[in-house]
Amino acid sequence: TLTRRVLYGDVDGNSRVQAYDAGLVLQYVVGMDPLPNIDPFPWEASRERAADVDGDGQIRAMDASYILQHTVELITQFPVEGNSQSKSSSKGVTPVVTITAQEDTLRFSTTAGLSVFELELPAQPGLTLLDAIAKWDGAITAIHEDADAGVVRIAFAAVESRDGVFLEIPFEVDQTLAGNPDALRIDAVVR
Repeated sequence: TLTRRVLYGDVDGNSRVQAYDAGLVLQYVVGMDPLPNIDPFPWEASRERAADVDGDGQIRAMDASYILQHTVELITQFPVEGNSQSKSSSKGVTPVVTITAQEDTLRFSTTAGLSVFELELPAQPGLTLLDAIAKWDGAITAIHEDADAGVVRIAFAAVESRDGVFLEIPFEVDQTLAGNPDALRIDAVVR
C-alpha cells in the first residue's frame, strides 16, 4: 500500500500551510462545512490528521492558533511533529472571559492572557448574532448557528496570548426582546 505523507497544517491540500488553513479549522470547529465540494463534513481521516496539529486527536481552536503561529514563523514545527516550544494560551491559569452587551454588540474580553476560545450558546428566539469580529491583529474567528441542534458556536484563534477585548459580535433583537431587557439571557458553555 502507498502511504501519503501528511503535511501538517495544510488543511486545504495545496501543499502550503497558510492562514486560510487556520480559518478552515475554525469553521470546522463551529460545525460549518468549510470544504463542501472537496471534502464534505465530517472530513476524511487524512484531512483531519493534517488539521490536528497538536496531536490530541481533536480538531480545536488551538490547532488553528498553531497554524497561525507557523504562518508567521513563530514556530517551524507543530507539537504533533515533536515541537515542545509551541506557544500555548496558558500562563499557568485558565483565562477568564467576560462577556458584556453594550448597545448592539457583545464584547468578549480577558485579563488572563488568551490565544484560543470556543463557546457554545443555546440559540435564543429573537436574538440574531451577526458576523464575529476578531479585534486583535493576527487573529481569526468563526461563528455558526446550528438550527438543528439549537446552538450557536463561536471559535477564536490568535497568534499569541494577549489581554483585552478580543472579539465583538454585533447583534439584533426582534420586538419580543427589544422592549424587555430582562428577556435577553446568555447561558454559555466554554469548551
